[in-house]
Amino acid sequence: MSKIINKIRNLELFRFKRSRFIKNASVLISGSFISQAIAIITAPIVTRLYSPGDYGLLGIYMMVSTIIGVMSTLQYHTAIVVEKDNLIADNLVWLCFKICFIVSCVFVIPVTFLNAQICSLLGDNDLSVWLYLMPVTILFTGFNNTLLCWANRQAMFKAMAFNRILAAIVTPILSISIGYFIAGPLGLFIGLII
Repeated sequence: MSKIINKIRNLELFRFKRSRFIKNASVLISGSFISQAIAIITAPIVTRLYSPGDYGLLGIYMMVSTIIGVMSTLQYHTAIVVEKDNLIADNLVWLCFKICFIVSCVFVIPVTFLNAQICSLLGDNDLSVWLYLMPVTILFTGFNNTLLCWANRQAMFKAMAFNRILAAIVTPILSISIGYFIAGPLGLFIGLII
């Protein structure tokens, strides 16, 4: 009889865990859906304000900054989620922040002294001015990745969904506001960084 009761308890625990998983997954999915819907709704306005050249410049910039930004924590941010000890996980967060800050500071050197060579390598000399924003973008990308992993560990799924929705709202608002008054890709870059 006790074996049957234990099986029922285990089954109830499984259902509870499964329903909690479905709830958390639905929160993240709804956040992604809303952010994508906002991007689709605002895209016609943003694309009228910026030229294809502006988007090409942003695309090159994002390609480089995303790759370096993801590597800026040396992938230690992925260990935050799986670490069993909370103290070690908290220390990993601070380690990621420190490494990311150092990588961003080090990246100032090639951006400053090898700017023309980097632009030539990437095939677009118009990128020269925007490369100076690269260390800031790398820093924010590393911090964001670290904080998202920490939020995932803390089961802060509503905060993660809110982060996506807020970014989806703020980015086009800034891009549209700046693009309306100032020609060029400034609004796209400011929207990306903010």
